[in-house]
Amino acid sequence: MSRFEEWDFLVEKAEKLERYEGHVYWEHHRIINGQSASGVETEYMFSESADDICKYLTENGIPVPEYVFAAVKRTFSGLLTEAIIQDYLRAEHFLAGLQNRSCHSDACYDFAGVEDLHSAICAFNSKNKGRSIYIPDFSRMVRVPPAPVEETDAHN
Repeated sequence: MSRFEEWDFLVEKAEKLERYEGHVYWEHHRIINGQSASGVETEYMFSESADDICKYLTENGIPVPEYVFAAVKRTFSGLLTEAIIQDYLRAEHFLAGLQNRSCHSDACYDFAGVEDLHSAICAFNSKNKGRSIYIPDFSRMVRVPPAPVEETDAHN
């Protein structure tokens, strides 16, 4: 499934909400020629409301979508050194076309500096303990209110 097909699937399956109080997530994909490895550029942002997204997009000349995704608040729980390395290895397997083969679980121990990485991650986790983050809720979409129409003086 391509990135665009996956995105269309998420949009199609999401519950559409007419009213929603809370943070939202906007994402826009555009095909570009040779500017990125995937040939697709993605813009995204989180905002406090669908109204704020509409205002930002309108002010920046970006087409306003009918819907954006809801976002949910989470408390940062920390990063895990081994999980980061395993995610990297999975990505390398995918890029090499080996996504259907399992990663070597001890591969992280083949890297030099794992202890240094772990210390840095522990320091990062300590500095961010209890911090709130927002993540997209791809199961719900929120209708974006239309941009206000500027009134013009019809008598001029």
